[in-house]
Amino acid sequence: IAGGTLWADNGIYVGGTPGNGSATNSSLNINGGTVHAGVYVFAGNTLSINGGTLNGGFTLNGATGTFQSGTINADQETIFATNALLTQTNGDNSATGTISVGAGGTYDIQGGTLSAGALTVNGTYTQHLSSVDANVTGSTQINTGGSATLSSGTFNTGSLTVGGSSVGSNGTLAVNGAGVIVSGAATLGSTGTINLTSGSLELDGASTLSGSLTGGGILNINGNNSVSINPTTANSFSGTTNILS
Repeated sequence: IAGGTLWADNGIYVGGTPGNGSATNSSLNINGGTVHAGVYVFAGNTLSINGGTLNGGFTLNGATGTFQSGTINADQETIFATNALLTQTNGDNSATGTISVGAGGTYDIQGGTLSAGALTVNGTYTQHLSSVDANVTGSTQINTGGSATLSSGTFNTGSLTVGGSSVGSNGTLAVNGAGVIVSGAATLGSTGTINLTSGSLELDGASTLSGSLTGGGILNINGNNSVSINPTTANSFSGTTNILS
């Protein structure tokens, strides 16, 4: 699709039909124009956006997606199953609802912007380059084996949960140079890990830190809100802690 407008009220299925993915090596390429449709891509197939606009959510079920330029206006985005991969090198990705990175899935954002109502990571989320600007208005949840690595850029979220309190609820957040701001509640569960190697993590809301906090980065805590830190958690962090007024 290189131009014009395409409407598909019942969605676009790449590599199969609803509930039945049977084909491989099929692709949907959006290089211009505007597509109004939800897109579902089955394993072994691809979605490529390099210009133009996709107005609709998408699902990568073990499939590959590349987003090089243009705009995505979605309600929901789902990336899950083995080998599911969305690589964003530029462009504006906006989802009013939840972006869900399921088990086996990877969202690798190397450039551009990300805006989401919520972000759930049970797979892998990676963020590179100082030009990346990610904003989650609601909750960011990293658990059930999920991991997020923020190597550069900014990451702002309404609330943050890393890990939990039960077996299988583990999650890891690695801050390796990015600037992270949590405007609301932050919870580091007993099964969670935050590796604040470099960069900064600012907690502006009520926070409970019970899991593993390591690294030599900068931890900024808003002193006007309640903060509960497990002594073991506090002792394992070797970086700088600032209490903001």
